Amino acid sequence: MATLTLPSQLPDILPVHESPTTPSLPASPLNPSGTTSSLRNSFTECMAVLADQSGYSAVTFLAGLLLARVCTKTEYGFFVLGMSMVFTGEVILISLIAIPYTVLCHDRNGTDRRIYAGHCLIQQGLLSLGVIGLFGLIHLVAQWVGHPTELTGWMLGFSVAAGLIHLRTFARSVLLAEIRVWKNLAAGLAMNLLIALGLLALYVGGGLSIVSATAILACGAAAFAVTTLDFHSVLRPIQPGRFLDDCRTNWNYGKWVLLASGINLMGIRIFPWLTLLWWDPQTVATVGVLSTLACAIRPAIQASMSYLIPSLSRQARLLGTSQAISDGLHTAGLTAVLGLLFTLGMGLFGDTITRLLYTDQYGCHGFSLLLFSAAMSLKAVDVPLRAALTAVQNPQILSLGPIVATLVAVGCALFLIPQFGVSGVAVSVLIHSMGCMAVDLGYAMIHRKTAAVPDPV
Repeated sequence: MATLTLPSQLPDILPVHESPTTPSLPASPLNPSGTTSSLRNSFTECMAVLADQSGYSAVTFLAGLLLARVCTKTEYGFFVLGMSMVFTGEVILISLIAIPYTVLCHDRNGTDRRIYAGHCLIQQGLLSLGVIGLFGLIHLVAQWVGHPTELTGWMLGFSVAAGLIHLRTFARSVLLAEIRVWKNLAAGLAMNLLIALGLLALYVGGGLSIVSATAILACGAAAFAVTTLDFHSVLRPIQPGRFLDDCRTNWNYGKWVLLASGINLMGIRIFPWLTLLWWDPQTVATVGVLSTLACAIRPAIQASMSYLIPSLSRQARLLGTSQAISDGLHTAGLTAVLGLLFTLGMGLFGDTITRLLYTDQYGCHGFSLLLFSAAMSLKAVDVPLRAALTAVQNPQILSLGPIVATLVAVGCALFLIPQFGVSGVAVSVLIHSMGCMAVDLGYAMIHRKTAAVPDPV
């Protein structure tokens, strides 16, 4: 079983006393060969995180792909809406618990960190129960007012599965916060393989449905958490007197991340619901298929965020916030080149891939797929910028970009979606991604120039 202590090769950071004019430096300056070795290790670790995230995204993609082939477009539209709600809960968990733990755990020693991890685990459980209760209440209210309850019934089922999926997210955050990427990779690959085999077996046997696919995803997530978290070790040192203090600490930091993430999420996840307002579930299904294909680079986006936040957090403590921001900007530049290549590839071959994977009923939307792909590429460029701003422990500044982008994008969507349908959704998503990236880029460049010398750790 894994424990939640910092590995021996990553000793706790010792206090570094700084003068008003001297930036913080590592206790032992790195020599050139050491720098090369460090860069090589960082690249290897990042690739390990990417491999794990790719596997998880692959099985989610596989579930959606197989369901799109066996379900009606109306049923698949419900699946798209349901998974959007699962991911919404995940964003809340990451914002209020996972990211605060990832950034703030580096300021605690081994014993204190175990206590902190246990408190975060309890918070995660309470949050999941709250999500299930919320959707249960919505379902009951819908029945009480006599509104058709098929959709709310699906949402209640998805909320139960989300509790287990979110437990995996928390376990993964703990492992990556401590840079234990190989343990995370081994468990992730094993669980993803089992999930994929289960989905394929049900598909071949004719037993695949939204319920069975969601159950397999949830059980696989629970198995990952059980094999990577030592619950007895984590929960044993719980100190009730400190639990509320840690809840308050997470809230004070995470509320700003949640505000930014919530607004950003609303600016993306609201579009399928706006589409349903003017069109039908079949159109929502088409939007879901095109968004899924454009999200082929999502594993790289999520892996980068998962690795960059703890990595840049340590960098900020050792070399100062200006250096951490600079590293984020350099990574964003490289990501922009890769994103351009991805967008061009989807523009040339996207419609063919859509027809091959999802049948001809989802074809003839090549231009919309190009716009969705461009939006995801800009989102990828924004990731290292947001990771750097998060790592320097100034999360308040993260909300400006999503606020501006969401207001503009939703305002445009109210005109574009009724008039142009799927293409209107694609343009709205692109506007949102452009707004977020532009604001965060400007903020990062300004912050790098004006960053004060960090306080001693």
